[in-house]
Amino acid sequence: MPCMKCANGKWKYGEGGNCVFDTLAACKAAAAAIHVPSGPHQAPQTEASYSTEDISEQMHTQYK
Repeated sequence: MPCMKCANGKWKYGEGGNCVFDTLAACKAAAAAIHVPSGPHQAPQTEASYSTEDISEQMHTQYK
């Protein structure tokens, strides 16, 4: 699923996603976190510009 720009200027992940991400990079980081492979064929870890805590806090901030 791709990240898509919303009418309000934010980004969402997938058709049914909420428009919660301020940047495309934040959306892509969340998408990568969702699709982290596990098991013996696990992809090498890469350094992301956003931690899962940053993304979680950004999502919770919207609903305050």
